[in-house]
Amino acid sequence: MSETREFYQDVEDMAAPIATDFSPDSSTLMVTFGGMAGGVGIPPFEFFKITAEFAVKRLFVRDLAQSMSHRSLPGMGRGPDGVVRWIKQKAVEQRIERIIVLGNSGGGYASLLFGALLDAERTYAFSPVTFIGPVARFIHGDRRAPKLFLRATLSRDACRDYFDLQSVLSKRGLGTEFHIYFCGVGEWGRLDALHANRMAALPNVHLHPYDEGGHQLVKLLRDRGELTGILARALE
Repeated sequence: MSETREFYQDVEDMAAPIATDFSPDSSTLMVTFGGMAGGVGIPPFEFFKITAEFAVKRLFVRDLAQSMSHRSLPGMGRGPDGVVRWIKQKAVEQRIERIIVLGNSGGGYASLLFGALLDAERTYAFSPVTFIGPVARFIHGDRRAPKLFLRATLSRDACRDYFDLQSVLSKRGLGTEFHIYFCGVGEWGRLDALHANRMAALPNVHLHPYDEGGHQLVKLLRDRGELTGILARALE
């Protein structure tokens, strides 16, 4: 069985925490983080079919515990720092020179966090969450998916220093180029805009607002054919 075929099988297996395709002869690693329900806003298989034309190594990380990547991930270690150590080790083994990180929604939070912790070259986050602490969520009226965020913040592996990405990105990933795509339409969209706009003051964060699509913006980008162009720019 080829490594690429096995990669797609693991991508479709909702119980598989990791899918890897290190077969391309490339020094670029594309790391994609799954969000709620283990997806990336569109079916993962479809997303990675779009990226198949780019000759880069690929890693897909699925948050099986649905805890914003703040619980242990099977095979990768404990908490966010364990994930970072695992990816860095793989990057050394595969002679990776540049890392590109992507994610949607909860996976968008992970892409921003790990993009900073990994000193990635570029990070692309679609409709991301930028804070997960209970006090901040209460103050800003973000009552989405309460059980998910409780699992994250109450996990014994959770790192409180990573609860607010505005603070994280002001200290880490200073050489990383962060791109945030969002739409403020609808209740979830309004909150997406709040999460995105608070990052605007950071010099290496680039905001890309849209006036339609809501929280499902990545689907709109796919349907318009824009998603392929965004991924092409990310991986150029």
